[in-house]
Parts: sequence; structure tokens; C-alpha cells
Amino acid sequence: MHDLLLTGGRLIDSASGLSGLFDIAVSGTRIAAIAPRIDPGRAARLLDVSGKIVVPGLIDLHTHVYPGAMPGALSADEAGVNAGVTTLVDAGSAGSHTFAGFRDHVLDHCATRVITFLNIARTGLAYQPEIRDRVDIDVETTISTIQQHRVQIKGVKLRAIGPAVDTLGEEIVSLAKTIARETGCPLMVHIGEIEPDRRRTLTRVVLSTLEPGDILTHAYTPRPGALVDEKTQLLPEARDAYSRGVVFDVAHGVRNFSVDIARRLLDEGLKPHTISTDMAVRPRRGPAYSLTETMSKFLALGLSLEQVIEMATSMPAKALGMANEIGSLQVNRSADISVLDVLDGSWEFVDSTGAKFHGRTALTPVIAVRAGKIVPPDWGPHPWGWAPAKAEGSGAW
Repeated sequence: MHDLLLTGGRLIDSASGLSGLFDIAVSGTRIAAIAPRIDPGRAARLLDVSGKIVVPGLIDLHTHVYPGAMPGALSADEAGVNAGVTTLVDAGSAGSHTFAGFRDHVLDHCATRVITFLNIARTGLAYQPEIRDRVDIDVETTISTIQQHRVQIKGVKLRAIGPAVDTLGEEIVSLAKTIARETGCPLMVHIGEIEPDRRRTLTRVVLSTLEPGDILTHAYTPRPGALVDEKTQLLPEARDAYSRGVVFDVAHGVRNFSVDIARRLLDEGLKPHTISTDMAVRPRRGPAYSLTETMSKFLALGLSLEQVIEMATSMPAKALGMANEIGSLQVNRSADISVLDVLDGSWEFVDSTGAKFHGRTALTPVIAVRAGKIVPPDWGPHPWGWAPAKAEGSGAW
């Protein structure tokens, strides 16, 4: 007897190679069976998802979910299961001196799976700028914190921006890479200066330092320190980094996604490896809104449905070193499942510069199943719900 049966949905999972109409049976917290048809009489609860797509639980590789300790952070479940997303990565909200509070007050009290990339700044993002001088970085405690909490902490985070660029320069990149190497973790580096009048950046140094499996986040930023120069020519170091296996992550956020930069890099063959949101209170209000809306933007830019699903499931799972646990629907794995609607229409999207562009397809969350438990989405980030804005002339909500 199964606890739950999802029936009638179109399954899309690049990692397992499954694509088509499949039923999924769940027993306890695990996937018990996947087949074209499973006897509904063997399930205690039946969920008909006909007309929907069923994918591995969505993974958002860049979020901030440490409310109370980081100004502007969102609650984990609001960014996670209540948005159709089963796994979040908190990208540096906590540092070595504040991780215990994150563990006790966030990790132990949310339905969403939350993974941490520990900030090299000892206080994380409790205040910003988080690194002003060398005293703000505690290398030894950062290393020991990661080593003691390897289940929860999967990486190291550096924001290569702000006054630290002037006071420490390349040393902050070197220190972050030392921590990553000592702990065997990937390094995630934020590029894209917050202050538009700051012109000194470390992007070329970062690109030359990152190794295969490290993560460049905000890859499509229009801010100073972008992957293109003043003439919008691709930095040669960007192509080199991409070619040697550095992960290019979207991390849309409030300031760091430009449709023009994205088109420029896509034309150069630099597709994102992972689609993420940099989700916090402000990005949820726009222009990122949600992981599904951010995925929809890349559909509008010409990527296929299968590609954007892969970029929010198996690819981030691989980046986390967790491809054997999450990112794919397979028997005996955790029952982390996202059910999505695919809406045809005329949709209007907006980037971080205010530029608008249109698409014909939008993804919205229908239900999340996290470790076997069904979680419906909340109302959504827009007054009308989860769908993007309708393009002018296509009819109001």
C-alpha cells in the first residue's frame, strides 16, 4: 500500500532520462514506484495531475532565508515549498560566527530542505558591507565550522564587491579559495557591484581563480564587474572559465539580471548551468518574483522547457555534489517532487534594469511534495497569483 499516488502527469527528468506520462507512488518519505500506470487502488491518497508537468523537486541555488539575522531575508518555506521549490541554498546569509543561530532557528524549523554556503565574512550578512578589513574574516573558524557541519554546509560564499575590493583586493579571493580548498567545497562568488559608481572590480581575478565546479553567481549582471566590457564584448576570462567547468549561475535578484547581457552571452554560447533567484523579500516583490518566473524568462530567451527544468533540478544538484540524493525522480530516493503548470499566452517579463520582454510560455507552481508531504503554494508574488504579467493587449487579469 502506498501513501500517495501522483497520476496522469507528464514527467520530465533529464537525469533519469524519463519523459512522458508516468505515475509516481510515494511510501513514507521515499519514491516507491514509477511506471506508466500504477494501480490507484493501492494508494491511500490519489493526486490527479493530468495536464501538468511533474519534475524533480526544484532547487534554487541562490537565496537568502535567515530572517531576523539578515535584513531583508525571506522565510525558508515562503521561498521554498510554498513556491513549489523543495530545496534552497542559502548563499552566505550566515558566517562562522552566526551559523549556530541559522542551524537552530532556520534549518531545524522549516519544511524545505535548506543547504548552506557559508560566508567567509564571520558575521555573514548580518550587516553590509560584511567585509571592510581583514578582521572581518576568520579563516580558521570558517574552516572548522564547515568541517563540523558537512551535512548542512556544502560550499563557501564570497561577495567580491564593496570596500573589501579596495582594502584587501585580490586577497579576499585568495582567502575564499583557500577555505574552499581546505574543506573540499565549491566556492561561490558574487560579481556585480551594488554601487554603480564603483569602477574597480575583481571579476577578471575571480574568473581566473575559479576552478571546475566553483560557481560564478550573477552571471548575467549589468552592474560594474559584469562579464562584458564597456563595449559589451565578452571578457576572454569568462569564456575560459566556462570552458574549464566553472558553473554559471543566474541569481536574478533585484539588481543582477539584464536581458541584454543574457542575450549577449547566449549568443556567445554561454548558457546558464543553473537558474536561481537570489530570493529575499525585495526580489519576491520584483523583478525576480519566483523561481518559476525566472525559469520562464529563459523560455522567452529561447531555451527549451527541458533545458530550463534541468537548470533548476539536476544541474544544481550536481553543483551541490548531491546528484545521488536530489535533482532526479528515482525509486528509493527522497520524494521531492514539483508539479508545475505550463501556461500558453502572451507574457510580459521585466529585468533588473526595467527592460521589458515578452514570451509565449509561463511556468507556475501547482504543488510541491517534500519528503512525501504535499505542500500547496501560497497566493504568489503578484496581486493575481503566480503567473507573470500579461503583455499589453492580451487582456487584463
